[in-house]
Amino acid sequence: MWLNLPENWKTNHRMYMHLACVGSREPAGTVWTAWYWYYGNLLIYKNLTELIRSNRERILVLYGAGHLYLHHQFLQESGMLAVEPAEKYLRGR
Repeated sequence: MWLNLPENWKTNHRMYMHLACVGSREPAGTVWTAWYWYYGNLLIYKNLTELIRSNRERILVLYGAGHLYLHHQFLQESGMLAVEPAEKYLRGR
């Protein structure tokens, strides 16, 4: 529950921003962050959008907390669906 708080997933995401700065002439951190981290998360986003069949459908997505920032960003910015916090369901409210 604690990892799902917005201030915590933003803090978690900063690690990837720091990783992107690793390396000098060979920007290994930038390459890894772009080619693997962002690319992988965009593939997950693409696959999620392909599951949408109607505006009444619900999709439950379970991923590690490190993915939360990007998944939330991609899904919110797409305007294709509403994102609800897991806490709402995990606490039974």
